[in-house]
Amino acid sequence: MTARISLGIVDNTELETVFDALWPFRMSDETKGHITVFASNNRRHWHLVNRSYTVTIVGDTCDFTGAYSLPLTAVANVGRQVGALPGGVEFVVENDFVTTITALGTHTIPCATTTVPEIPQLRTSTRVVRAKVGGKELRMLLLAGAGMPFEFNPFRDDNTSSPDFHLLEIADGNITVSSDWSCGGLYNMTSKVTATTRGRGTVKMVPDFVDALATCSDADAEWTLAFDLDDPSRVFAWCPKFRIVCNAVKNPVTDLRERVQEILERSKMKWKTTDGGRFHVLIDDITVRLDFLQREQGDEVLLRIDTVLEEQANESAELLREINAHNASSNMTRLWLSHATVMLGIDVTREHLSVVEDRVSLVASEAKRLRGLLSPLAAEAAIAPRRKKRVTRGDEGASGTDVNQKRPTRYRPKNEA
Repeated sequence: MTARISLGIVDNTELETVFDALWPFRMSDETKGHITVFASNNRRHWHLVNRSYTVTIVGDTCDFTGAYSLPLTAVANVGRQVGALPGGVEFVVENDFVTTITALGTHTIPCATTTVPEIPQLRTSTRVVRAKVGGKELRMLLLAGAGMPFEFNPFRDDNTSSPDFHLLEIADGNITVSSDWSCGGLYNMTSKVTATTRGRGTVKMVPDFVDALATCSDADAEWTLAFDLDDPSRVFAWCPKFRIVCNAVKNPVTDLRERVQEILERSKMKWKTTDGGRFHVLIDDITVRLDFLQREQGDEVLLRIDTVLEEQANESAELLREINAHNASSNMTRLWLSHATVMLGIDVTREHLSVVEDRVSLVASEAKRLRGLLSPLAAEAAIAPRRKKRVTRGDEGASGTDVNQKRPTRYRPKNEA
C-alpha cells in the first residue's frame, strides 16, 4: 500500500454521525477495535462490528476503491473536535498509515488494507415480517419499551440484573416493544406505535440492539424493521443513512463457542477447528479437546476441556481404584472411563473463561504425568462380571421354604352375598 489514496473529505455532518456510532463500541470489550471504510455504489461506507451487531453508515460520494481498516482512534480524535473543524477532514492512506488532515493539523496512525465486508441481507419471502416507522416514533418506542427504568440502579450489589432480551412484535399496523424488569425488582414495560406493517411475528432483541438503534437513530428518516420467521437469528433495521444488523438472542452454546474462539485467537497456542465444531489444541504432542455442553433443561452451558489418556482400556480393579483416588484428591481435573477409554478433563463455566488458557495447559501437563501411571493398570485383566443365580420355579430359598408358596385362601364371610 505505497500509493497515496484519498478516502475523500468527510464533512462535519458525516463525521459527527460516525463518531456518535462509535460510543457503544467504545464501552464494549467485545469490539473488534477498528472501523472499515469501503466504497460501494460510488459512496463511502463506514462499517463497525462487534459480537452482537454490525452498523454500516452510508456517507457521501467518493472516488476510491477497495476497503481499509482504520483504528477507531483515527475517527475518534477528529470526531471529538467536530465543532471546531471548518472544511471537514480528509482521510489519506499511504504506506500502511492513515493521516487525517484538518485545518488545525494532521494526525497519523497505522492502518491496513482489508476486504469489503459482507453485510447480511434479508431474503425475499412472504415469511419476512416488516414494519416502516418514522425515526421519532422509533426512538420513543425503544426508550419507553426497552429503556432502563429510572428507578433501576445498575451498580447495586444485591443480585438484581437487567433483562437478557426484549421482545419486538410486529402485527396489525403496530410495533410493540416490551421488557420484563422483574429480575431487577421492578415491573414489566410495554410501548406501542403505529406503523406500516407486513406480516406478523415476535422476535427477541438483545439489549445491545436497542442501544445501537437509540444511538444511531435518524429522527428525520423513515426506518424499516424486519426479521425472517424461518430464521429469527437476526433482526434488521435500516434507513437511507444506517443499516444495522443485530443477532437475536443466541443459542448459549454458539455464544460460548465464539467467546472461546476469540480467546484462542489471542493466545499463542496451536489450535484448529474440527468438523464437529470442537477445538483441538496441541501442547507437547498432547491433543486437548475443547467441547461445549448444554443441559437439557435451561440455558446453562459448560466448556469441557479434556484429552484421551488410554484407549481400549480394561476395566481392572487397579485402574478403577486409581481413577477414584485421583478424583477424590484432585479439586481441578477428574478422570472417567467411557467406552473403554480413559479420559482426563475439567469443566469451565462461561463466567470463568479468563482461565481457559491455564486450564488447557493444566490438562496437558496432567495427561503427561498420568499416562505412564495408568498404562499398566489399563492393561490388566478386567473385573469379571458378577453372575446372578437364577431361581427357578419350585426352588427353595435359603430359609428352606418354598419361594413359590401359594397365596392363602380368602374365605368369604357368611353374610357376604
